[in-house]
Amino acid sequence: MILTGTSTEIPDSLVVDSLDLNYSSVTELPDGLRVIGDLYLNNSKLTKLPDGLIVGGGLDLRKTPIETLPKSLHVGGWLDLINTKITQLPNDLIVGRWLDITHTRIRELHNSVKFGELYSGTAQLDMTEETQIKLIEQHMKMFSFIKNPTKKARLLQSMLWEI
Repeated sequence: MILTGTSTEIPDSLVVDSLDLNYSSVTELPDGLRVIGDLYLNNSKLTKLPDGLIVGGGLDLRKTPIETLPKSLHVGGWLDLINTKITQLPNDLIVGRWLDITHTRIRELHNSVKFGELYSGTAQLDMTEETQIKLIEQHMKMFSFIKNPTKKARLLQSMLWEI
């Protein structure tokens, strides 16, 4: 489903395969919205997401005026928060694949936030030791995909495994 132009209302309890609201004038999503695939909200006028929103695929919030994420947000795919005003993540956030917080004001990552991979650009994050270890382990897995690693890469890998 694609809404363009001046459409500003979406029916309650809507269930869709995917929803493209990029650059739309929609300011609020209805309660009970379920998106089986991807939800695109890039550059939209959306100011908040409904509590308990479930997105089966990816959720694109780039360049939206959204300042907070709702409790119990569940995203089965990726969550793109690049250039948003969001300052913190809800403790019960679940992201099945990657989470991108590049160019946000997020500075803390609680260990209860669940995600596959994290992209943070140059952001410096405060996080628990458990979360730090989780991120390091994720990056160590990437070494197994390198065909013919260089001597420096093998040395770095062995140093990380010794920790």
